[in-house]
Amino acid sequence: MDFSFIFSSKRGKYHIEKRSADQESRCFKQPKMAANNNNEPSRLSLNDDDKHCSSSLLARYLIICPTGIEAFTCDGIRRELKQFTCNLQLLRQPVKNEHLHQLKERIQTQQTKKINKKKKTWHPICHDSSKIFGTTKCPLSGKEVSIGFHGSDTIVSHPGGLEGKTLIQIDTNAPPITMAQIRCLGCGPLLALVHTSFGSNEDIVYPNQKVQEATSNFKTYFDCVRNEYDVCFCDAMKLWQSHVKQIWTESSDVKKFLKNQNEKKRTVNGTIKNINLNIDEDDQVKYRCSILRSHSKDFKYKSDEIIAQLCGFSIPNLKNNKGKKLIVDLDNFDMEVVVFLHDGTITVAISLDHHRYVGAKSFCSGTIAPDIQAPYITGEISKNITRLRPSIASTMIDICGCTVGDVILDPCAGVQTIPVEASLKKTFSIGGDLALANQEGLQDVVHSYCEHARQLQKRQHHVGALDMIAWDATFTPIRDGSIDCIISDLPFGKRCLSANELSNFLPLFLNECARILKKGGKALFLCGAIHGILDALLICSIESDLFEEPSSIFPVNIGGISAWIFKLRRSDATHEVIPQKWTKIKRMSQQRMQKQVQVTDGKKQF
Repeated sequence: MDFSFIFSSKRGKYHIEKRSADQESRCFKQPKMAANNNNEPSRLSLNDDDKHCSSSLLARYLIICPTGIEAFTCDGIRRELKQFTCNLQLLRQPVKNEHLHQLKERIQTQQTKKINKKKKTWHPICHDSSKIFGTTKCPLSGKEVSIGFHGSDTIVSHPGGLEGKTLIQIDTNAPPITMAQIRCLGCGPLLALVHTSFGSNEDIVYPNQKVQEATSNFKTYFDCVRNEYDVCFCDAMKLWQSHVKQIWTESSDVKKFLKNQNEKKRTVNGTIKNINLNIDEDDQVKYRCSILRSHSKDFKYKSDEIIAQLCGFSIPNLKNNKGKKLIVDLDNFDMEVVVFLHDGTITVAISLDHHRYVGAKSFCSGTIAPDIQAPYITGEISKNITRLRPSIASTMIDICGCTVGDVILDPCAGVQTIPVEASLKKTFSIGGDLALANQEGLQDVVHSYCEHARQLQKRQHHVGALDMIAWDATFTPIRDGSIDCIISDLPFGKRCLSANELSNFLPLFLNECARILKKGGKALFLCGAIHGILDALLICSIESDLFEEPSSIFPVNIGGISAWIFKLRRSDATHEVIPQKWTKIKRMSQQRMQKQVQVTDGKKQF
């Protein structure tokens, strides 16, 4: 497919010529302007030295990562790209040491007051001054900040939408297919980086400005970087085109997904034609511009009031090889340009994921787009499912330290996201949940999801295995000491269980985990409250500690709120059953049945 553009701007025209497949697979760095003595558009091309130096032909990618797991995400990306050149940069200023020391002191003071005020038994780690964890307000910004520890490292996380995320730039010469198959990309979406103001001496974004002032400020900035910006936009579009040709149109997963779509207008052939850049007689591409802002409530103007101006500044005056401009289409677009206004900086990128072609929301919803890596969850019920992003689940497995051949269990698996991701890492994974027996329609969704995962394993030659069972997480049909790792996203006590139900559930759950874990086995839990887990650890240990002291307690931004990751290790102590365990399990089961009857009766009355 021959595809070329002419970039028209006040500073001249730029022509992009088609490059070879080998150059596309290695991607590009910022091209150099070739000499041109005529009035023809200057050609952007690579010189001979660049063509033979693969390490310098680096494509610039961008991912969005929840605060708290940036280091783990970067480590996972480096492992996946160990055969290629890979340079990573966090586009966010780290917390200064003096500010971090102040935050730790505030948290420690709050913790001491709680211990003195509430006369109860606290977990020994709460008295350890070398391991600080908790949430407080930053004295400088007045915003909420959470701090935890992973070994000897201090980890900081921020709640909220984009303000609770870190943008990470990836410069690599890995081919598009390799980048598209990485499963630990922060929140999941992959973008082609066009430009970022990170590293400049002054802030570009001021929330206290009015629309007119902000527009003038953005115009001044883009005028200063226009020449370099247009060249970078050229490279980002070529990278986007490579992903369209190599990932979107050639992906068997996308084709299989599209075959299952019942929409009349979404036929396989028609959609694939649309994915092919809407190539018609005029060779026109449809695009839209979306904007995401951190601390959006602090701005004096709405996104809709400035998006048109930002679209004009961030998208050059593009023309195709027949002299016609690309057209804007807010609904049926092929290319989505995303503008991030993040902590005083402005970053522009092009989305490389095919959200619209698999029925998923894109960045145009005003929030971070979902993770749509195969295998997909299909069906109408997927709209009502709240699940962990697969990319975060993959990172959790890496944090736990699982190895090839391990038996991994998720007792509260939901739709089986963690077991599916674990099976793609050459492990034997088992997932179970009580909702598989109770929630109408969920079994079919989970069965289809797991079946697609098994097919993906075969296509990508993975050696993992996957199984699912409907069970009560406090009473699993698993033999004693047979599991290497337990990884689970526990209920937060809001939607699934109430706070009181969760406090009754956790001790029984942890006692059951201690029974089925091997001695020395590892456990990693994602939860909403710190002290709920710590209190449950004391209750489930009768005469001796069934788990060693947590080696990691650190925050992570999940869905805009500060969640917590606990990493535990099974001790050598002999397992003992909690007093009246079976009575408590029976009581919880009766309460669930009563709730289910009430819900069923309510639906019938309605």
